[in-house]
Amino acid sequence: MDLFHFQDEAPGMVFWHPKGWSIYRVLEDYIRAKQQEAGYKEINTPEVVDRKGMGEIWSLG
Repeated sequence: MDLFHFQDEAPGMVFWHPKGWSIYRVLEDYIRAKQQEAGYKEINTPEVVDRKGMGEIWSLG
């Protein structure tokens, strides 16, 4: 289907192809709209952080 591929140099990382990324974005937009309708608020956090500050991050709510 030529949607995505993986590479040994980046284990677990997805390399999206144009058709796959288009599908991903449609699904992402759909889920985002449903969550907004339900009153959820979206946040974005760093992918890598020092464990020491994790309690503070999750208590911001």
